[in-house]
Amino acid sequence: MKIDRTTLYRDFAPLEPYIEAPKLEELRRAAVADKFGKIGFYGLKLGGLLDGMKCDFDALMDCDGETVFDRYRVVAFCEWLKEFVALVDSLTLKPTPMQARQTRGCKTLTFEESVYYFVRSYFGLPNFNAVRELTVGDYIMAKKDDFNKAVVDRNISNSLKIK
Repeated sequence: MKIDRTTLYRDFAPLEPYIEAPKLEELRRAAVADKFGKIGFYGLKLGGLLDGMKCDFDALMDCDGETVFDRYRVVAFCEWLKEFVALVDSLTLKPTPMQARQTRGCKTLTFEESVYYFVRSYFGLPNFNAVRELTVGDYIMAKKDDFNKAVVDRNISNSLKIK
């Protein structure tokens, strides 16, 4: 059976249990590449990412979940989220004890709110709706840039304290 973007899941489902794991992984990669190209989920718009994190997978679908590619894209997205969360965590500078004291009493942000605030500020966007149109790749590049600048600033600050 040839499987492509038009193959209906209902036709594929009876065969699925007999397909080896490497072939299923290949199918997940093909489904993601079909919609987002070589960069995979880094080409997904932030709105789609944030919706997907709340189990709204519309941005991942082409055929309302009826095709094999739609279904496997969702599976791949759920697996990729672990990688994404680890990457974002590695690009988040932990506060110093003084910074922690200075922010005491501030309202805690959800991950989604932190994305909206950070991206709107970083890119100078006019409103929060504009955030949804940028890609995950844009967000990661901005986080990396912001992280590196914060590390340099912290290192400079620490070197001034030592003298």
